[in-house]
Amino acid sequence: MFVGLFPQLSLASHLYDALGFLAAFWEKFRNDDDLVLTRGLAFGTPALSAIYDSPNRGTSWTFDASSEGMGRFELHVLYTGEEPVLPVGEIKLLSGRPMLSGAGFDVGLDAVCNVPGSTSDLYFFKGQSYLRYDASAGKITRGPENIGAHWPDLAGTSFALNINAACQVPGSSTDVHLFNGLYYIRYNSSAGKAVSPPTLIAFG
Repeated sequence: MFVGLFPQLSLASHLYDALGFLAAFWEKFRNDDDLVLTRGLAFGTPALSAIYDSPNRGTSWTFDASSEGMGRFELHVLYTGEEPVLPVGEIKLLSGRPMLSGAGFDVGLDAVCNVPGSTSDLYFFKGQSYLRYDASAGKITRGPENIGAHWPDLAGTSFALNINAACQVPGSSTDVHLFNGLYYIRYNSSAGKAVSPPTLIAFG
């Protein structure tokens, strides 16, 4: 019909105009639900554990942002990972260790790690305090005391206020990695000195 009305124009021109009209029409009546959105989701160990322990090892979330013109979506997650490997041995309550209970280190711990060079001792961290514990003998060998008192290079830093995580440096008989927020530090626990300054975890 269009070609008959405007014989001087080619069929391609008419198709181009028609598509332009449809595009304009679509844009006029399109809503924000037609947009493609990308969302990033990160699942930490607690979240994965919760999904694993849930019925049928799955869970669902509903994201309802229809009031903001972003639509309503449902996310279904199914755990298909490997079976968790449980530690060998018997699980016991820390409150069953009288010395730890008396020191207030049987609940709310922030971090625990092996004492480098020792086959039996552990460092326990809680808030601004720490202690050294002989797991074989079941007794505290040092502390509780302020982190900054025993780890002088940590005094005055955020590490003296809280240790989020700790681990022995692989292959080292003296050093530990201590973590706080976005930072970590390598510390020689035998010499009582920092091997490196606080460094962003992302950089290290």
